[in-house]
Amino acid sequence: MHCHYTTLPKTKMSHLHQNVNTIKNGYKAQKSSVTLFSSKKSIQFLKHLQAYGFIKSWCQRNKKELTVYLKYVQNTPAIQSCAIISKPSSQHRLSFLELAKIQNIPGILILDTVYGYIPHNIALSKKVGGKVVCHLR
Repeated sequence: MHCHYTTLPKTKMSHLHQNVNTIKNGYKAQKSSVTLFSSKKSIQFLKHLQAYGFIKSWCQRNKKELTVYLKYVQNTPAIQSCAIISKPSSQHRLSFLELAKIQNIPGILILDTVYGYIPHNIALSKKVGGKVVCHLR
């Protein structure tokens, strides 16, 4: 039996997709922490996850790695669902007006904007749209 492994194209999104999947798998395995690839965008993403209570904390281990401490509330993962929306092969963008129409969704959308990765409510306050990276609840 031959196994063929494919990797995501080397784009700005590939590390984020791997990081999101690592966090999701860490919660599934009930781990207390996971190690992620480090980048400026990964750090922006983690700052928002922490601010919204989806993770306990995170720290920079070295230039290439971050440690993320997962959060559980009564043994239940703080992230109930995490869906990656835009992929390198399929980009989903929302204008400010489109975003305003769906502003009351449960959870948060993380958008890639001219301000970097920001939650949809901050994008609304800045009156910008962007590429929808993921939806967290």
